[in-house]
Amino acid sequence: MTELSRRKFLRHTVTGAAAAGSVSLVKGVSAEAESARPKLPMREFGKTGVRVSILALGGGGRGRNPQILGTRQRPQERELAVKIIGRAFEEGVSYFDSCTGYGASEEIMGEVLKPHRKDVFLVTKCGQPSSPEGQLRRELELSLTRLQTDQLDVWQIHNVNNMNQVRRIFSKGGAVEAAQKAKEEGLTRFIGVTSHSSAKVLTEVIERCTKEGIKMEAVLLGLNIADSMAGGYGSAFATTYADSGVGLAAMKVFGSDGAPLLRYPGVDAEKALRYVWSKPIASAVIGTHSLVELEENIRIAREFKPMEGEELAAFEQHVAKTVKPAWALKS
Repeated sequence: MTELSRRKFLRHTVTGAAAAGSVSLVKGVSAEAESARPKLPMREFGKTGVRVSILALGGGGRGRNPQILGTRQRPQERELAVKIIGRAFEEGVSYFDSCTGYGASEEIMGEVLKPHRKDVFLVTKCGQPSSPEGQLRRELELSLTRLQTDQLDVWQIHNVNNMNQVRRIFSKGGAVEAAQKAKEEGLTRFIGVTSHSSAKVLTEVIERCTKEGIKMEAVLLGLNIADSMAGGYGSAFATTYADSGVGLAAMKVFGSDGAPLLRYPGVDAEKALRYVWSKPIASAVIGTHSLVELEENIRIAREFKPMEGEELAAFEQHVAKTVKPAWALKS
């Protein structure tokens, strides 16, 4: 992506929330819903024809997220998760991300979002990418039941982190075949892939799909300032595939579970999010543990201004000198 096209992209994002209400969307967030709800900046999700909020609510996190903890045996955590999801929707979040392995997340999302299904972009993921087709199908059917929907917006092949897993997902009866069948049957509108740690893996999946005529429409990738400064793959991958038509979403924005980046002086949620949103991605998926965190992230999204020029250079220099990379985001 050239600097000129990058600037146009960012300018479109900043002004997009004002214009979004007049655009008719394809079962993403309807124009009527956008008009009625508070505004968040919106971006095109690749070439899917859907616009999504730049802030996405994630159901993940190793143990701290109340969506994971909120089983029916833990009513306090469940009540908090319900409040977070409901408030996120009320405040304009349209992109909701879960996984079959995220504890009670899918079940709680289904309960809260069922009345608003046509107005949200609902994404979930399989548990293990190397599982055989039969198991993946059972997981998908379980996800649909928990989420109380007959169709996902995106079903993603999750956590593909090495080339051996790539070979397995493309094998006969593997995850790619299962995802294609699910799309053909109308169980998901789009299919995608995620990787926590490798551009090589994501590149191989996208390029192989292109060669074989498979539409892989979504990628969830790790992207944060600390790993970018240490040679991590997220920023370069996003730039390379910015114009590919694939919808790109970022995870690990605060480093990892527990938000380790935010413990360093000179790094806060606003700077971390602005850095990521200044890259050519559609949305940042944030696992949120409290209403306070959610409200802060929403404020930052509403007030978003691209991080550029001297401000960007100074932040990168500071992080490169003082912050330890939080995740093994390999190039």
